[in-house]
Amino acid sequence: MEKNYRLFVIHRLPTLRMLDFRKVKLKERKEAKEMFGDLKNSTFVPGEVAHVASSDFTRPQIEAIMEAIKNSKSADEVQRYKKCLATGEMPPNLL
Repeated sequence: MEKNYRLFVIHRLPTLRMLDFRKVKLKERKEAKEMFGDLKNSTFVPGEVAHVASSDFTRPQIEAIMEAIKNSKSADEVQRYKKCLATGEMPPNLL
C-alpha cells in the first residue's frame, strides 16, 4: 500500500467518516492537513505539476521528468519517475 495513502484520501475528502472499515480520527485529519496543506487553497489544473515542498526542482527539471514519464515503456518505469517527483530526488539517468 502506498505510503501516506490514507492521509491523502482524508485530506482530499474532508467529510469522509470511514476509510478501509476504520473511523477517520481527528488526529488523522490534523496530520493530513499538516502534510498536504489547506484544501481550500489547492486548485487542480490538468497537466500542471503539483509543487512538492521538499523539492528543489527547477521547471526544466520537472519538464524533463514529465517527458521521461510520457516516454516510459513500462508501469514500473513510470512509478520510479513519479516517486522521484514526490521525494524531490532527480532520477540518475536525467542528471
